[in-house]
Amino acid sequence: MNTSKILTVSIAAYNMQSYLSRCLDSVLHPEVLEAIEVLVVNDGSKDNTLKIAQEYEERYPGTVRVIDKPNGGHGSTVNKGIELATGKYFRLLDADDWFDAGNFVLFVEKLRRLDSDLVITPYSQEFVFEQRSVPYTFKNVRYGEIYDFQNWPGVQGIGMPWFDLPAITYRTSILQKQKIRISECFYSDIEFDCLPLEFIHSVIFLDIPVYRYFIGREGQSVSPEGCTRNYEDHLYICKNMIDFYLAHQQTGSNVLKTMYTDIVFTKIATNYVMLMRHYTDRQKAQELLKDFDGYLKNKNEYLYRTVARRWTLAYFIKPIAWWRKSGFNIYQTSIYKIFRLIYRKFC
Repeated sequence: MNTSKILTVSIAAYNMQSYLSRCLDSVLHPEVLEAIEVLVVNDGSKDNTLKIAQEYEERYPGTVRVIDKPNGGHGSTVNKGIELATGKYFRLLDADDWFDAGNFVLFVEKLRRLDSDLVITPYSQEFVFEQRSVPYTFKNVRYGEIYDFQNWPGVQGIGMPWFDLPAITYRTSILQKQKIRISECFYSDIEFDCLPLEFIHSVIFLDIPVYRYFIGREGQSVSPEGCTRNYEDHLYICKNMIDFYLAHQQTGSNVLKTMYTDIVFTKIATNYVMLMRHYTDRQKAQELLKDFDGYLKNKNEYLYRTVARRWTLAYFIKPIAWWRKSGFNIYQTSIYKIFRLIYRKFC
């Protein structure tokens, strides 16, 4: 591995001609060009994404590399990035998202002096069309301190979602040595978050908000249209994570048990919410909801019972439990719309 590069930034790009330049400009700064490697993985785009990426490759030789591959889904771009990365650390960036420019330069400078397996940084969700930003920071951590990840009792007190793709940077050698590969479809980011954890021994939090996660773009996988179009991928990943959780229940590390439990419950709850709130064909959503609910009950009674108790809105509203008991779907009511307005204003 060419360890002269401190960080590999792997950018997944599919039909991103409108956003790729903003993304790359947020990464390519003179102060860090010699320290970073930027892989633009073009996933069979049909617009000018490849051309734009190649123009940047010509402008920034030795820093930007373009990988042009047939369309294989978002997970395939992650796998290709891991395979080809040469930097000491590895971080993902979607082509419609961007980094905070000043903080990214500071982040790379910090990485030069680090040797931890996992680096966690705050991030924000950018609701661009609503002109608002939602920061995600961490509770009860001491920034700059290296924690023994496998024996870290404080993992439960950080607050969620603290461990998510926009927050994490892995040591590249761990991903490559352990042959980490994720499913080549949508919504497989959670596998990237989860699969390397058993090989992580040291973690550090840096108070440097880097990632800006664009929310609200038409056609995103997290949009109602994207959720509907790609639901089968989400269901596939959800079942993968359930199987992973059940296969690792006997792990010796309490930290891993806590992490795996939080991750699987979040993914299961998200699948319910996708169907209850986002899926655009409401009749079909009801059928899929009943199918998934039956699957989960047959798969594991503990997961089935506990997700209904754990998933709450405003700490007391239990959407899954209410739906199971009475068929009442709060996400499709004016009550929920009012709740969302209040939450956005005061939270």
